[in-house]
Amino acid sequence: MPLASAARLKKPANEPLVVRGEGLLSNASKGRRPSIDRSEDEKKRENPVRRRSSSVGRVKEEVKEKNEEHTHRVGDSSCDGCGKMHHGLLQLQYTQSLEQQIALLELENNYLKDHHQQQPQSFHPPPSSHPPPSTSQSFMSMPHSSHYPTPSALPTRPLWTEMIPEVRESPPSTGEREPRRERSGIDESGRREGRGMRSSDTELLHRLEDYSQKLLGLERKLKEKMRESRSKEESIHSLQSRLREIEGNLNAKAEADGQQKRALMEEILDLQRRLDELTPILAQKEATIARLENDKDELNAKMRGIQSENGHLQIRLSDRGREESMRVEAEEERRRERQRIEIIMREKETEIEAARSRDRLHIEEMTRLKREVREEEMKRNQQKSMIDKLTEENGKLVKECSRLSAEVSRLEIRAEHAERDNQLRHLEKEATRELAELKERENSLRIELTQTQESLHAEKECSALLQNQLKDGSSREGEIREARSRMERELEALHALSKSLSAENTTLRKDKVDQEETIDSLKKKMSDKDRLVYESGEKLREMEMKYENALARVDEESSAQRQRTIELEELGQKLKDLSESLPRSTHNSATRSSTSAAPAISSRSQEHHRSMELSHRSVHSRVSPCSLPMHTQPPFQSRATIDDVIEMTRSALGTIHQ
Repeated sequence: MPLASAARLKKPANEPLVVRGEGLLSNASKGRRPSIDRSEDEKKRENPVRRRSSSVGRVKEEVKEKNEEHTHRVGDSSCDGCGKMHHGLLQLQYTQSLEQQIALLELENNYLKDHHQQQPQSFHPPPSSHPPPSTSQSFMSMPHSSHYPTPSALPTRPLWTEMIPEVRESPPSTGEREPRRERSGIDESGRREGRGMRSSDTELLHRLEDYSQKLLGLERKLKEKMRESRSKEESIHSLQSRLREIEGNLNAKAEADGQQKRALMEEILDLQRRLDELTPILAQKEATIARLENDKDELNAKMRGIQSENGHLQIRLSDRGREESMRVEAEEERRRERQRIEIIMREKETEIEAARSRDRLHIEEMTRLKREVREEEMKRNQQKSMIDKLTEENGKLVKECSRLSAEVSRLEIRAEHAERDNQLRHLEKEATRELAELKERENSLRIELTQTQESLHAEKECSALLQNQLKDGSSREGEIREARSRMERELEALHALSKSLSAENTTLRKDKVDQEETIDSLKKKMSDKDRLVYESGEKLREMEMKYENALARVDEESSAQRQRTIELEELGQKLKDLSESLPRSTHNSATRSSTSAAPAISSRSQEHHRSMELSHRSVHSRVSPCSLPMHTQPPFQSRATIDDVIEMTRSALGTIHQ
């Protein structure tokens, strides 16, 4: 690639490098001879690079060895007497190699900068000439995130440092050949020019060492990221196995839930059928209960009417009984009064008899007294006869006295008799009056008795009628009690049946609510499972689309890489043909550079092509859509790598033609 194109490709961050390269080229174009003087510090700095297995260190070692060989060849040619012409060819070759090296370093710097900017986001590894890992291995080992290659697929050396041609052949070396150059007549200005070229070369080597150290740091970071990705992929693989187990458990649970749902639906249908069968029976029982309650209300109303009528009859009967008892008491009082009057009459009769007996006694006493009087009179007559003279005067007195006594006695008797008669008359009048009153009262009582007997007879008839009615009412009441007890028993049975039915209905409702809740939870689980199935189907479709896109991309990349490999082989063949057509001095250096670059390029392209074919075959043979990662990533920018190699080869061919 020309210097102008290298200047156009550079970025602001690479300006010091390009300026030093232009200064180096300007020094080389002025005819100054490059000289490489290495100090002890530089050799110490080179030792770690040699100990490292990086590509830049190997390139530096190869450049050093080739520079020593070239100095030997240059010394031999100078001894042969063609130093100036060979010096010009060396300057031209060295200039071309430095231009190529500067362009490659700029491209490497740009790539590293871009890669460093993109690495925290996408973790793309640096480009490598090695093929990307086979998708079958990455997919089978890392089902979810095969974004990074395996450690075996990591680049062992950077791409651009491997592709750097051996540009260090042209500068002549110092050391053992310097006496030979002095003998060939090369002046001191050539040595100064060689030392300036060597210092610029050492500066470029130091920069290459810095880039190699940066690249090693990036490789270490890449390895750390790959270890992290592998750990994440292992965790993802374990989670996938666990997800498959959970899906199997969910499927088994879904089948069990379906069986339980079917059993619950059958039980619900059975309970609904039983409820439908019991509903008309319950309605019939409720209608019978309502009819019996109506009959009960009617019978209660009739019974209350009969009880009220019976109460009225009882009140009337009690009134009649009270009146009859009052009549009986009045009759008893009249009878007692009659007995008292009879007793009084008997007492009066006894008193009359006693008065009569007393009259008889008085009469007897009067007769006794009369007899005594007569006896006394006889005595007095006898005395009179005895005492005539003495008693003549007394005889008159005695007569007068007897007459007076007789009159007194007669008057007493008459008075007694009159008094007795008056008393008797008074008693008789009172007795007759009382008797008349008693007779009147008896007549009135007899009339009242007849009336009371008639009313009692009527009351007896009413009481008999009421008793008959009461007997009928009691019999009806017994029948009502029996019907009521029977109705109560039926009502209790119906109440117990209604309670059992209500309890069964409540249990059925509770079972229905529980079953509805179970059905709702099962429906929710089914909806969640449907949603999971839908999401997994969507993910599967996305993965299938990504799988198809990845396959198409792999096909495109493989076809493009085949084409670029063919182009690389053609360019390598052209490079060999052109190197054969160049002069021998140029031919030796160009052939060495081309033979060191072209086989590497062709071998890498063939290896890359073979790895792409293997990955494509493994993808088509063993990768299923379910094992694809969620975010596929194209290989290690192999297209850009091959394009850069093709462009570099073309630029090299252009410089060779120039």
